[in-house]
Amino acid sequence: MSKHLADGIANLIKHNITTGLELEEYVCEGKINGALKDDDEPHEFVPFCEWPYMFKGWGEDGVPGNNDTVVFEDGAYAACTQTNGESYASAYLVKRLVYIILNVITIVWCCRYLVHFRTKRMASKNKNVTTSETLCKMNLTICVAHLLISLDPDSTGFFPVLFLSMLQGYNGAAMISLAFLLVNSWVTIIDGGKSKKTPPWMDKLTKFSVPCAIFCEVVLAIVEIQVTPAGTGSYDGTVNAVKGFA
Repeated sequence: MSKHLADGIANLIKHNITTGLELEEYVCEGKINGALKDDDEPHEFVPFCEWPYMFKGWGEDGVPGNNDTVVFEDGAYAACTQTNGESYASAYLVKRLVYIILNVITIVWCCRYLVHFRTKRMASKNKNVTTSETLCKMNLTICVAHLLISLDPDSTGFFPVLFLSMLQGYNGAAMISLAFLLVNSWVTIIDGGKSKKTPPWMDKLTKFSVPCAIFCEVVLAIVEIQVTPAGTGSYDGTVNAVKGFA
């Protein structure tokens, strides 16, 4: 079933974009009928296929450019039955493999050090999890999330956009939490006294800031997808700005 978006098709009709070459200039260069707008700024792109679909024939076919395979017949626009991933073909497969291999190497490396730190702690009969262990565990979860993202880094339809946004949000929250953990440790060393105990104010700040980071990066990532018009594959700018400000 074709995945046309009515507003996008209406926009193509409005600008009389009826050939593959004109479509390529519109999507890739921001041109309408061979030229930019009067202010030389690219136009506002209006999606014409529901994400992650494109017009059938778009993309890699062994011939440079996209205009040679997207065919318009009798004024009718090509069907939106081809995903972006299918457009990228072999080049996208290579990209994913490189990312996957790098993430797997990093996961193995984190596991190795996690076992090392845990074994060292157990040998000293210390029941408290060390900062090094915590850092390794958090880095491991980040690597696993990146590995999942690497299966479809350009969001071409392998995973739902919402799922990828949650993974990206988690990574952002986890890295912020790592920063707080390191600052917490630094403050404990500097201001913890002989007992090396974390000052109450720093402990409270960390416990407040980490949940806030998770809320802003993960929960608002869900919100910005839900309030965005379905099928566009984009993000709501207002919610994204609030998330960035927070």
